[in-house]
Amino acid sequence: FIDWLGAYLKKLFEREPAEPRQETAQPFLTGTSVANVLVVVLVTLTLAVLGVVLLRALNRDKRRAGAEGVQVSTVDASTLAGDAHHALSRPPEGWAHLADELAARGAYREAVRSLYLALLSRLHRDGAILYDETLSNWDYLYQFRGRAEWKAPFRELTRRFDFAWYGNLPVGVDGYREFRALTEPLLAAPSRPEVAGA
Repeated sequence: FIDWLGAYLKKLFEREPAEPRQETAQPFLTGTSVANVLVVVLVTLTLAVLGVVLLRALNRDKRRAGAEGVQVSTVDASTLAGDAHHALSRPPEGWAHLADELAARGAYREAVRSLYLALLSRLHRDGAILYDETLSNWDYLYQFRGRAEWKAPFRELTRRFDFAWYGNLPVGVDGYREFRALTEPLLAAPSRPEVAGA
């Protein structure tokens, strides 16, 4: 019985000789190869886009760094005379005078705007900022190159102006007087200290 069982089990577990396999031609584009190619293309495109963004950011930083060394020159006033909203269309004193006239008529919000334009005009003429209509008020603060002790008041004036003008917050006589008091030191003297003996 044991011999018979051994022979039976041996026969049961014996493998029949495999038939010779015929090589079949595999299709060139299988799902796996298409997926691999797609991944490579997507990674390449992602790296290319990141490279372009990085290069643009570096070029922008170089332009900003180069602009800091540029001498500021004022725009010809006759060119700007037709644009009453341009900060450089009047000297700082002209904007401050207009602000006082507007305040005397009770137009305090417009008076605050005129004082802020006087401030931008003064800072541009003194080389503390480079006035450009395409820049925001906060861009001027970012590029500020005037006296270090004036940056905090300039920030506060910018904040107050933005709330009053763009936020449409009402401005009363007290608000105008506070704004006027904050702008006075910045409007009164040049933003760069004078060299002794010059």
